[in-house]
Amino acid sequence: MQSNQIVAVQGGSQGGVLQQLGQSQNQQNQGAQSGVQLFPRFIFGVKGDVKNNLFYLDDQRVLYPAGHNVIIYNTDEKTQVYIPGVEGSEGITATTVSPSKKFVAICEKSERAICLIWDISGVAANPIVAPKRKKVLTSTDYLAKEFISVAFAPSNEKSLLATLTGEPDWKIILWMWDKQKCFTYQQVGVTGNMLVNQCSFSNQDHNIVLVTGNNTYKFYRVQENNSLKATHTQIVKKEAHISNNFTCHTWLPDGRLIVCTDQGEIMLLESSGDYKMLLAESPGEGFFIECIITYSKGFIIAGDNGQIMIYEKSEEPKNPYHRIATLPSSTDSKQEKDYPQLQAGIMSSRVRSLGLSSSEDNLIFTTENNQLLKVTINIERPSDDAKYEYLIFPFHSRAIHGMDVCIKKHLVGTCSIDKTVRIWNYQQKTLEICETFQDEAFSLAFHPSGFHIIVGFTDKVRMMNVFQKSLKTFKEIPIKGCREIKFSNGGHLFACTNQHSINVYKFYTAENPPEFQYKGHIGKVRCIQWLDDDSGFISGGWDGSVFMWKLYADQSSGRDGNVKDGNPVFEFKLKNVNFSCVANKPDSKTVVFAVGTDKTIKEINGNKEVFPRYDANSNISQIVLMHGARAFFAGIAEDDKPGSIQVLKYPFEPNKSFEVQAHSLPVERLRISFDNQVLFSAGQDGLFCIFDIKDKDPKGKKEKDNIQINYSEEILIQKAERDKFQADIEHLKQSIEQLRINNEIKIEHELSKKNQRISSLQMEIENKEIENRNRYEALLDSKKEMERMNEEKISQMTQTQVLELERRKQDYNDKMEADALRYQELLNQKQEEAEKFEQRLSELFMHHKKIIKELQSEQKIELEQQIKETNRLKEEIEKMMKEHKDQRDKIENDAWDRIDQIKERNKEELAKIIDAGMQSKANLTLITNDYKEAKSKKEQLQRDIHEKQTKLNDLIQQTNSLRQQIQSQKGELKERETTIKDKDKRIYDLKKKTQELEKFKFVLDYKIKELKRDIGPRELEIQKLNEQTNKMRQELKHFNRVNQNLALIVDDLRMRQEGLTNEVQNLRQQLEEQESYKKKFKDDVFECLHHIADFKKLKKGVIRLHKKYVKEEVKNEQGDTDLHREYANKRRYLENNVNYLRQMLQKDQDVHKQENSRIMKENVTLLQEINDLRKEVHTLRQKLKQIGQAENTMGSTQRSNNEMSMRSMGKDQNTVGDIQKELKLQDIQITELQKQIFELEEMNEMIRNQRPRVGKLPPLETSQQMEQQFDQDVGQYEDEEEDKHSPLQAQPTNNQEGQPQQISQQQDESPDREYDQ
Repeated sequence: MQSNQIVAVQGGSQGGVLQQLGQSQNQQNQGAQSGVQLFPRFIFGVKGDVKNNLFYLDDQRVLYPAGHNVIIYNTDEKTQVYIPGVEGSEGITATTVSPSKKFVAICEKSERAICLIWDISGVAANPIVAPKRKKVLTSTDYLAKEFISVAFAPSNEKSLLATLTGEPDWKIILWMWDKQKCFTYQQVGVTGNMLVNQCSFSNQDHNIVLVTGNNTYKFYRVQENNSLKATHTQIVKKEAHISNNFTCHTWLPDGRLIVCTDQGEIMLLESSGDYKMLLAESPGEGFFIECIITYSKGFIIAGDNGQIMIYEKSEEPKNPYHRIATLPSSTDSKQEKDYPQLQAGIMSSRVRSLGLSSSEDNLIFTTENNQLLKVTINIERPSDDAKYEYLIFPFHSRAIHGMDVCIKKHLVGTCSIDKTVRIWNYQQKTLEICETFQDEAFSLAFHPSGFHIIVGFTDKVRMMNVFQKSLKTFKEIPIKGCREIKFSNGGHLFACTNQHSINVYKFYTAENPPEFQYKGHIGKVRCIQWLDDDSGFISGGWDGSVFMWKLYADQSSGRDGNVKDGNPVFEFKLKNVNFSCVANKPDSKTVVFAVGTDKTIKEINGNKEVFPRYDANSNISQIVLMHGARAFFAGIAEDDKPGSIQVLKYPFEPNKSFEVQAHSLPVERLRISFDNQVLFSAGQDGLFCIFDIKDKDPKGKKEKDNIQINYSEEILIQKAERDKFQADIEHLKQSIEQLRINNEIKIEHELSKKNQRISSLQMEIENKEIENRNRYEALLDSKKEMERMNEEKISQMTQTQVLELERRKQDYNDKMEADALRYQELLNQKQEEAEKFEQRLSELFMHHKKIIKELQSEQKIELEQQIKETNRLKEEIEKMMKEHKDQRDKIENDAWDRIDQIKERNKEELAKIIDAGMQSKANLTLITNDYKEAKSKKEQLQRDIHEKQTKLNDLIQQTNSLRQQIQSQKGELKERETTIKDKDKRIYDLKKKTQELEKFKFVLDYKIKELKRDIGPRELEIQKLNEQTNKMRQELKHFNRVNQNLALIVDDLRMRQEGLTNEVQNLRQQLEEQESYKKKFKDDVFECLHHIADFKKLKKGVIRLHKKYVKEEVKNEQGDTDLHREYANKRRYLENNVNYLRQMLQKDQDVHKQENSRIMKENVTLLQEINDLRKEVHTLRQKLKQIGQAENTMGSTQRSNNEMSMRSMGKDQNTVGDIQKELKLQDIQITELQKQIFELEEMNEMIRNQRPRVGKLPPLETSQQMEQQFDQDVGQYEDEEEDKHSPLQAQPTNNQEGQPQQISQQQDESPDREYDQ
């Protein structure tokens, strides 16, 4: 329920409502102490007269008002969380949810309008957690009784809120709601026919507030002095024909504004409030636009006739938004066919509010007839697959006048003046039946068994059977405008009001004997209550009288000891009181409770009233008692207050009751379940509410244990429906059997295909084994040949190595002598460089010392300046502390002066002590706020001092760090000395490497000369290889074409063969079925002929045969349709097989493509290797050119080098041999790769030949053609089948299949032949 909050209010006129706010928790505690409490289980209905009353909190939770509550409904779990209204208020007028979905603002009508802020962030994490009331906003700055509109600031939702008041002041008020303070307000200035209906903040700037209405457009901006200034008071530059009744508006994501009118015009305005244009695709034609919301690509509007229009942003400057859909679609005939009642309800009312889920796939909306609907849309194509459905269930759209509870089932019946009768399941919280009639329904009674109801309409009373999904009338009684019907506890009787009289009927015969007609009231009878033993009943009427009637004369009771039929046992009358409900005390035949228009509950014992009465201070329309009369439940029926439910303890005690908020209008009906566990209420607002009764008193628990009900699960069903169910069961069994047969056939077909595939794969594996064996033998021969060649090369290389070794020794001795001379020169050069480096190092060290001295002097000066600055800041702080102390003393003196003035004023104005006291509290809060601000300033100054102190510490740390840097620089000098030594070593190593590189240069020169000689023959070989590859590609293309043609021929022949075999199988199956049918008929005739001597038995047998085999015309048509259906099923099965084979073919083609792509990749790699060889040849040519140029410039030194290179000729000849060997190996690899390519091509051809057969089925023939064909081919199908399967016709396919193998063998042999050549 509600949380106990301490509320601070400006002004004292709201004392009554705020006391009720503060006392709500106390009343709940009193209810807990009394032992009986009420908790809402489920509320069916919505408060449709609240504008913008629907919000999506997330994809599963929806918030909307219902009665005097705000409900958070979980669409997945089908549960509700309740936010109750304020007790004593006059109802909810406006709601809104913050952009973050964490807070909800609920405005209620009262003596002075109030707004409550609730925190709902905990409900999403844990549905058990109840919403928390954060703040209550009210002020003396306005006189209005209600807020028309409310809005959170998008950029500052935790602090800023705007409310728009109604008459008489029409003000826009901005609240700092976290501080419960009115921030600023401004009178809108409504005059004449001007009205306001909506306020909102800009989504870009929370200092901009917009107010719109009839002839009202106010664009406010918050000024620096916290006042509101209207920068626009009307839409300037708009066309004259555009209506001035602005019904709704919204802010687009880019900050611009959309304003709609009552004539279907949509205007686009800039973020500054200036008019831009009228959208070209506005609905127009008097379409009243009621609400508007935005989404990611545009906005959605809704209004008259339940129409919803979706607009999307476009790039056209003249039409920035175009309409992409209108719901419901006029072309959606399926919607009207499937949901006629739903479609009629949508088209007959206006949409009040819209809500869009965060995923933008669900659109919910409420209508004026109190319905909550959902549209599942595709925002890209919303008109194509839009589906309408009720978010919960269809609710009553008007007042509920009749309600009753079933004893043996979890069912409740309601009827309304919206001409509907509904059956609800309160255990599962579902709507079981909803029936619409031509007349309004005023009363309803539920039979204890749950199989029957009686409903009173305007012209008659109808007795109905309750089936599973419908109501059927079986008897009508001509009573007009029956306002009360009541079944007896046993269900064998029921009582109906007939204006001033009461008629009791026998239910099972619908008889109304004369002794069961009771006439004693002079006014209309309003209520009836049966006694526990069904011996009589109690009635109350608008004539101020209460009667107790007995069905049969009883000499032991009544007045004067003699009660005649048709006379009451006792009567009780009060003047100027209209009784609306009576209830008898359980286990008592004389004690009666009655309520009427005098706002009291009266206890009547016999003819006398038992005092004192219970004064409820409100009109009570209904009362019910718990078993044992421990507690009362009373429904409130005040015209200007919501219809709440009071829980009263019996015997009555003052201030021992508490209220539960339920309806927004008076309570019309109140009922309790037989086991005292559930309470039901229905009101004039069309709401049906279910409450759980929690009784914590041990006596109540004992009473519940004593009441044991075995609820029944039986239902009524019509014979036609039962027959239909049985026929459906038989049809499903037949379809299951047909599916089983089809599955068996399909499995056999699949097994045969798999076996064929296995055999083909085995053949393929054997062929590959033979090929691999041949390849192995060829590779073994090539290996032996390569070993022989390698042995010869090794012997040659050993000989050349001995000669090269002797030559190298001589060269090494010559180089050692040259290196010794070079080393002596480098040693002298090193000594000179070392002397220069030491001189440079001493100069750097002196320069570094000078820089350190300069830095130390600068740091010293800066430190002295910082010390002076800190001293100055300390003096300023002391000065500010003195000023702060004087200011604080002054504020305190002013505060005490104000307090004294307030006390004197309170003594003078004793009549207004409450108002003045609240004002003094408000002033005191202002003073404390000033004190807190001064205190915060003091803390700010202390923080500044602390910051200055930290800065001083930082400067000291900087000086220490500079000293450390000096030490580190000294260490760097030592490290640099070590690096100099390392660099000397590095210089020595580099000199050695240069010597080795010069040696390697001589070797490369010789190799370059040798490679020049080999370039010519290598180019010739490359040309030959290119010509061979081109020939091979042409042959490959030719073979591919041939194989494709052969594959097509084979596929065609196989497809024909398969089609013929399928036809033969179908004909065989038909013949077998007909033969079995004939055999069965012959057996039955033969059995009938056994009784040829006995005429009667023979006649029975013939009739049985006639019934079994001779069918009517309709049944013959059904048989024909069965044959056609069977044929269509077979055709569908064959088409499915064809589709499956096509899928298998597609898979094989994909595998073939992958193999081809792999082969192409290998070809690409070969081409890349060839290109690499060409690049190597090109580089060698360039090196030869460079060497030729160098020979012209080298002179005598070059000649000496040539002589040295001639000495190393023997060694370089070995390297040339290695290069030739590598070239030969590459040639061998190229041939092997080309062989692999042709082998892979052969495998692909084999796969193509083995792929599944595909093709189209022959066209279907008509039934007559099929019968003629069948008559012609019955005698010949066996011969045709033998001809089709004969080996003579299989030979062409085998020959054709053999052709690709021969071609593939030729293809394998052709490259080997070319390479041998």
